[in-house]
Formats: sequence, structure tokens, C-alpha cells
Amino acid sequence: MKKIIIILLFIFLVVCLRSQSYCNQESAESLLDSVIIDSDKNDAAKVSGDEWAKRQGRRNGYERKGWQLAEQGRYEEAIANFIMAVDSSLIVQEHEKAFAIGSIVKIYEREGKFEEALKVHQWFMGRHGNPTDGACEKRIELLALIEARDTKSNKPIYDYIGYLKTKYSKYFPPNGYLPGISGWLINDLIHLYDYMHDYDAGIAFMDEIIKYHTNHKDPNHRSAHAKDVREYTRVKQAWELDKKTDQHGHLKEVIRTSDVISW
Repeated sequence: MKKIIIILLFIFLVVCLRSQSYCNQESAESLLDSVIIDSDKNDAAKVSGDEWAKRQGRRNGYERKGWQLAEQGRYEEAIANFIMAVDSSLIVQEHEKAFAIGSIVKIYEREGKFEEALKVHQWFMGRHGNPTDGACEKRIELLALIEARDTKSNKPIYDYIGYLKTKYSKYFPPNGYLPGISGWLINDLIHLYDYMHDYDAGIAFMDEIIKYHTNHKDPNHRSAHAKDVREYTRVKQAWELDKKTDQHGHLKEVIRTSDVISW
């Protein structure tokens, strides 16, 4: 499931970048600007298949390392790896930057740097026509998080959750489930409920997902999603422990050790 979510991050271009560079105090946004200027000059037709594969292998290595570090909450180190993944020496075509940049957007959102995430998300989207639904949803989500923080009310986030459940109703249990997009949506809502510390709503949501899979009439579906049920049960248990101990944060360990729930 994590692999599916990673692919979706690439497809949906959930993107942005603004941070302090690890090496020389430049902003990461400034560094990426120079990367984009350089890589835009690359001509894919002049790069051999072997050279392309070599660059892709190196880029993927930085991306994997960055993802692993992010899972551990080592965000600055993760950003450094994602920045290296978009170095002009590894890029042939512009779209190859999407995964690394999208991952950095995700880091900023997890850190609560919503304005920075939104600014660079829009900056990157400005370079690409016809943004995907996922890219549009990310903008709406960031605006909701900013408004919720500034007004000290979670209503904008609940409104956004309601918007997702309405727009993508056929992908939410009990209406239906589609591997990939449903996982992306569920993962997003897990993080939003956790951000709001709304454990009761989150637990109820997990119960609904678990019930859908365990009671599905197709035994092949039940078997295929047994792991999902285990991981969503762990999410539920983490929130129950948050409530019991009055200490927030038990979800982090689930994310760190899960191959279904993404950071």
C-alpha cells in the first residue's frame, strides 16, 4: 500500500519546496530554482537509454533514503536527500522532479509550515498546466489548515473532510473501495484527524473501514485486505492509547513500522 501511495504522490504532483539548505544556508526554494533553470536545458533526445537509467537509479536512491528518513521524523535530513534527487545532473525531464518535490511538500505540512508549503505548491503548479485533482485538493487542504490555525477552529478542516467524502464518495467505505486512490484518501484523513486530536472521529472512521473489509462478501477481498485491517486496527489502538494516557503521538510508531500507513 505504501508503494501505491508513493506512486500516487508522483501522479498527483503534490508538490512544493521551501526550506533551509543543509550545506550553505541557501533556501531550498532558491536551490530548486537553479536546478530547474539548469534541467530545463536538458534535451531528452540527447541522453542515451543507459545514461537515463543510470540517472534514474541514482535519483531513486536519494528518494528512497529521503522517504526512509521522513518515516523516522528526520525531516531536515530527508529534505537534503530530496534536494539531491532533483539535482540537474540527475534530471532529464521536468516531471522527474515531482516525487521528490511532492515529498518535501508533505514534510512542510507535517511540520505545520503551511504557508511555505502552499507558496511553493502554487509556484510549482504554475509551471504545469492542467493540474490534477490531487494537486487541487492539496491547495484546498493547505488553505483549510491555515484557516483552522488562524481562527483557532477546526471547522475548515472538517469542511474539507466533508468535501473529500462527497467528491470521492465511491472510494470511501461503505460505498466502495479502490486500491490506490482509497488508500491515499484514507491516509490523508488519518493525518487530519490526528492533527486535530479528534480521536473519537478517527476511531469511528477506522471502524468503518475495518468493518467494510472484514464483512465484505467477497472472500478474495477479505484476504487481500487482511493486512490493511491489521494496520487500521493499529491506528485505532494508537488513538485509544492517546485518549487513555492523555498523551498525543502514539500514531508515530504505527507509521514508522507500517507498510500501509504512510507518514
